[in-house]
Amino acid sequence: MLQYLNPGITLTAIGVAHLNYGLTVPRVSKPFLALFKLGYFGKAIPENDGGFWFQMSGLFMITTGEMIRYYLRDTKKQLPPQLGYYFIGIGLFGWLAVGFTERHGFYMLVAEGIYMLTYKNK
Repeated sequence: MLQYLNPGITLTAIGVAHLNYGLTVPRVSKPFLALFKLGYFGKAIPENDGGFWFQMSGLFMITTGEMIRYYLRDTKKQLPPQLGYYFIGIGLFGWLAVGFTERHGFYMLVAEGIYMLTYKNK
């Protein structure tokens, strides 16, 4: 089973978990769901935009994960190392910005970047 895991699949799984977390944890879901109560369009005001961007980042992770999965499958090539470095850099930047607490998932981007650098496409 683990032999079939690649960085695209794991990033998609992280994105799905991100969306589920954002819809089930009240501190994230309440601001996001408030957008719909207010009419959604033009309502991403500062009080609500944290939940909005939390959900958007989950969607971007899923989209990027699927793109990586198809790239690995169709080209049979390795991922460009820059991609792994970008993920590590973004993860570290976010991790440092919010502090070294466990209330964020930036460490998962660092781990995903390391996985991208070490993954061998067969």
